[in-house]
Parts: sequence; structure tokens; C-alpha cells
Amino acid sequence: MCDPPPGRHGHHRPDQPPGPHDPRRPHPPRRGRRRSRTPGEVGSAFRESTPTGATLLEHPLVRGDAGFGAVARKAVTGKADAVVLGSGDASRAARLATALADEGFTGARVALGSALGPAFLDGAGEAAEGWVFAEAYADPAALPAAEAFTAAHRKRFGAPPATWAAEAYDAVGLIARAAGTTSASGEVRSGIGGRIVRTEHRGIVRTLAFQASTRQVRYESGIFLYRIEQGRPRFLGPYGEL
Repeated sequence: MCDPPPGRHGHHRPDQPPGPHDPRRPHPPRRGRRRSRTPGEVGSAFRESTPTGATLLEHPLVRGDAGFGAVARKAVTGKADAVVLGSGDASRAARLATALADEGFTGARVALGSALGPAFLDGAGEAAEGWVFAEAYADPAALPAAEAFTAAHRKRFGAPPATWAAEAYDAVGLIARAAGTTSASGEVRSGIGGRIVRTEHRGIVRTLAFQASTRQVRYESGIFLYRIEQGRPRFLGPYGEL
């Protein structure tokens, strides 16, 4: 497997960036055809959504252990309100967190959800405190819209919903809604995939819909933020509501 491309971090002003139940177990696997956004895509997203009056600065991080201290010093001397790591590499995120802490950086620190895991928490130690991660899954036990789902799950299984449980429930709802638009049966239903990408389903966690031109999932309503507090990620809520 090839090494990931060099990570990039941005200084973002103002300090509100477009940002697991058990942090010590491996990061939840990504299922299906969903893929993580690349550093280049993250950079493009920030450039396209930079608020009026804000300044966005990009600094490449070379492969290896070098460069983190210099980047951290630039963030401090440049009085950046936020640092965003575009890489999903947990080990590199830990090194950046340590470098920022060593330089006394106190602004917002944000990374992709794929960088959250034992390698980050163990590697960064106390420097992990306050970091915010953007994830594609919610904590249904802490999400008001999923209160009924969580209660039903506890009643049926005697435990709160696991990671991705609510998202799986919504996905099934989308498939059922798409299937309900036709009375066809057998091989004729092989076209259900085409119906799914034309269907919009308001689930308990998010509204599921697809971009008409690319058939990719619209992620606007599907970003959730977690902040590291006392060594564990705490669910903050949907990005758009914070």
C-alpha cells in the first residue's frame, strides 16, 4: 500500500472551522464504497468555503517526522485562530498536536475523523485535549433526534446503539423508500440502485440524498463533531448546528 500523501494544515480565521464510543478500540471501519477525503479535497473545500474576511494559509507537511515544529511555530507567530490537519493519519496528527502544545498554541485544532484513534490518543497524550474531529457518524445516545431509536434499541438489546447503528438504520430506510416507488419484482428490481440515488430520505441522524451529477452522497447534513476531553472523544453534535 502506498504511503498517504503529505498532510496539510490550514490557519483559519475566525476560529469556527468547517470541522467513538470507545476511543481505545480501533477506529470504526468504513463500509461500502465510502472513502475518506484526500488532503487535496479538504484543502479545496476550505478554499471554497472560507468566510468573508477570514484568511486561509496552507502549509505542506513533508513525509516523516520533520517539519511539525516549524509549522507549529508559524501558527503561533502568525496568531492563527485555528489549525486544521487535512491528513487522516493518526500518528502524524499526534506529532502535530505535540508540536502545537510545545509551542503553546491555544487556538482551535481540528482534524479528519479518520485521524482519531488509539495512535492519536496514545501518541499525543495530554496534547490531545481539546482537539476536534469531524466524523460521519453520530452518537445516537446523545442526539435528540435519535432518542426514540436509542430507547427502542436499549429495550430490545439491553445496550445503547453501537457506532454506525443509527446510520445503518437510516440506510435501510432509504432503501425501503426507494423500493416502495415501484411494484416491479424479480430481475426488474435490479434497477433499484438507480432509484436510490434519485431518492431523498429524512432519517433519524441525517437526510440521505445524492448529488445528481456525481451520484455521491451529499455530506452537508452528515458531519458530526467530537472533542477530546479527559482523554476521550465527547460528542458535540451536528456541525451545522454548532
